[in-house]
Amino acid sequence: MRFSYWLLVFAFGSAVSAANPEFEHDIRPLLQKRCMMCHGPSQQMGGVRFDDREQALKGGYSGPVIVPGNAAGSRLMQMITSGRDGRIMPPSGPRLTADEITLVRAWIDSGAVWPASATATMGPTR
Repeated sequence: MRFSYWLLVFAFGSAVSAANPEFEHDIRPLLQKRCMMCHGPSQQMGGVRFDDREQALKGGYSGPVIVPGNAAGSRLMQMITSGRDGRIMPPSGPRLTADEITLVRAWIDSGAVWPASATATMGPTR
């Protein structure tokens, strides 16, 4: 019984996190780990930059990549799931996991909340 209780608590906690991702806890680390090498302060492939809130929401050369409240209409979701014009993100290394994609989708659908204070401290990690 005790094991089942903790398993339920863990499963419920994971579901809550996926349903309500927090930028600092869930999204920022994901962007740093998977996106910043190509979309950070030193390089902005396609004009997309994820280390700056304003620039990320503005998008790249082809327009917005994040449409707050509309993951289905966000090019970011297309690029990390099925790709576009033969390109899928990230272009090298492993694809995002199903859990990571679920977090990004839930974050965008919930308004892509990105605290302005997070901008200055975000940079690439190696």
